[in-house]
Amino acid sequence: MTTPPSCGPSSGAGTHAADTRDAQARNIAEVLDFTGPPSLAAPRYFVAPFVAGPACAPAQLESAEEWGGLKDKAIADGWSLPT
Repeated sequence: MTTPPSCGPSSGAGTHAADTRDAQARNIAEVLDFTGPPSLAAPRYFVAPFVAGPACAPAQLESAEEWGGLKDKAIADGWSLPT
């Protein structure tokens, strides 16, 4: 697998690494080893179960008039809203 000439710190195209991380970067195709069987020796992590509480009840509006000022402001700012 080849990379385009402008990729990577050692591309030879006159580009320089922007920082230390870029200077240490490698092509992933050079790092992965597919010559043997996969290693399944990954660490196991304990993750506590997540228990969600009940959903919150929707807020009750006193009246639609509470939103009138917001609608007026949106129309004044150029939003097109249903009438």
